[in-house]
Amino acid sequence: MASAHLNALGRHLALAGFMGSGKSRLGEEVARRLGRPFVDLDREIEARTGSRIPDLFAERGESGFREVESGVALDVLRAPEPVTVALGGGTVLSAPVREALAAAAFTVLYLFNAFAKVSSYLRTCFSTRFSSLSFCLASFCCFLSVFF
Repeated sequence: MASAHLNALGRHLALAGFMGSGKSRLGEEVARRLGRPFVDLDREIEARTGSRIPDLFAERGESGFREVESGVALDVLRAPEPVTVALGGGTVLSAPVREALAAAAFTVLYLFNAFAKVSSYLRTCFSTRFSSLSFCLASFCCFLSVFF
């Protein structure tokens, strides 16, 4: 008998991957084929806050944005009706979100053009967004730990 935990049909389908990897485009098509609603987490955050993602980063900083992102992700994952959700690139950095994904979702790591994305992510992360390479590497390793 298959475990209910492994039955993806009654669970959310979460697409995780790097920014720009195509999660939203893929998610829309998968949701259509499964006959379930699609949620793009970034668009959901913008709808709930009335602000664009770059503006939220500017206004609240990285940690403030991540708090909003985690809260919206948890709301989506608590919904009783299964949805297909395209997570934001850093959503899985939140421990409560990782726990909710494990409990309520079948999570797919979407690594379209993965090596180029990782290289670009680390280069951008180190040069513009964060002050330390160790933080960039730690966030990347945390991201991968969700899946392996």
